[in-house]
Amino acid sequence: MEKQIYAWARKIDSGPLKGFDHTYVTDYSPESTFVAIGDVVKNSSNFWYCHGYFHSNNSQLVPQCQNVTVNGNIKKINCLCKSNDKRYNGTVISYLRDGVCHQVSNQILYMTTPRIEVTGVKGSGNSYGLYGHFGRKEAQFLQIAKGCAVSTNNPPPPHSKGAGNMKSATYMEKLEHLMETAYLEELDDEEILRRERFLMIEERLGDAIPQSEKEKIVSILEQANFKTDKNFKEMQKGNLTGEDYIVYANKINRAAFKQIAKVIGDDKYHKLFGCSIDETPDLGDPSIAREAYGK
Repeated sequence: MEKQIYAWARKIDSGPLKGFDHTYVTDYSPESTFVAIGDVVKNSSNFWYCHGYFHSNNSQLVPQCQNVTVNGNIKKINCLCKSNDKRYNGTVISYLRDGVCHQVSNQILYMTTPRIEVTGVKGSGNSYGLYGHFGRKEAQFLQIAKGCAVSTNNPPPPHSKGAGNMKSATYMEKLEHLMETAYLEELDDEEILRRERFLMIEERLGDAIPQSEKEKIVSILEQANFKTDKNFKEMQKGNLTGEDYIVYANKINRAAFKQIAKVIGDDKYHKLFGCSIDETPDLGDPSIAREAYGK
């Protein structure tokens, strides 16, 4: 069943994620009067939690959904990420390790026509730098996405540009081409994310910084992931609580962003991540960690 798909951004004004926009996805319109997930289910509609909670108000359509009608096959999307159940988040399984809400939202939107992303919402530039557009398990994501398209007899939308036209392509077309290349060449997660980071830096900064600084940015982000992974393993061993893990991950990420700002300066940092270093929000919510990992 084809339905119109809506991607939402909910501004967080207080608490540990102040300044961050939580994103999620629905297949019902802004005029909906649903006040609880039960209302959604009774109406045979779909709400994708995206590592968050159910929301019925105080949200805005992401910029791309304000400018274009996005449609999706519900069976195909639910093959990747089941709706109306907060346990399902695509391949962004481990919160603040594989990614956050932005990556789950983008996985769902990858299954739509046209494909869009949740760029333009607070914190998305920072989360893309750390986790990519689709999370750190992108190889698995691409395999599942392709499989869901085949199993539902619903092929993915064609790319608008061929490889020879990438110079004139939009950022989304370049990203699609990168993902298609990653799938065909069977690239591993680290290589996909590395190429994605360079694509993002090139798109947003271009020749404004030398190649050595681009490589430095990527190295800093890779080191942040490495440090976070070590703490994640300690949590799995029982040496850290879920909340401890989130606190440490936020601290590691803040240090990485400050280091990047020091390398490229405040103006270029803003162009790269869409916010100043002082406005950079934490990406992990301890309350979600309690649900995801326990106390």
